[in-house]
Amino acid sequence: MIQQQVARSYARAFYDRIAAHVPEALQHLEYVWSYCVQYPEFVGLLNHPFIEYQKKLALITSLFEDPLHGEIQGLLALLIKRRSMSILPEIIRELRLIDLAQSSIEEVHIDSPFELTEQEKQAMVGTIQSGIHRQIAPVYHIDKTLIAGICIRIGSRVIDTSLRGQLADMRQTIMKNLESTLTTQ
Repeated sequence: MIQQQVARSYARAFYDRIAAHVPEALQHLEYVWSYCVQYPEFVGLLNHPFIEYQKKLALITSLFEDPLHGEIQGLLALLIKRRSMSILPEIIRELRLIDLAQSSIEEVHIDSPFELTEQEKQAMVGTIQSGIHRQIAPVYHIDKTLIAGICIRIGSRVIDTSLRGQLADMRQTIMKNLESTLTTQ
């Protein structure tokens, strides 16, 4: 939770500096993070307390040169200085959310028990967009725990048409009825 709040703060500050180049900046930051994932010892090196900060910056500069050189390196330098490279994926996610909010596009998570076909995806996007009257950026997940149906998350709203969701609703209704019956007797 705290990491998410910190990442959100970094993302907001960084977004203001890269607003005109968000897609390119995200691409470069994702590249940096994929490098970190591919070489975990690299993150260890960046977080190592006995390696001088200037040497770490020189390493980043030599490895990741890009058109947004100053802004991205400034963010990476700050993360290195605070030994916080591990929150970079969360910063990337928050930047995406800020960018979506700025463009009035809603991120929608769609969980299904199997991979949806392109036709199913298009139909689902059309239905959701007409229902909420906004453009959406769908994010698809496969959730094998869903027996049938789908689960859609739009912001804090959840639409669960899965059998698992229906069984949970039924269980809740039965428990309320049982509680109501026991308290009236």
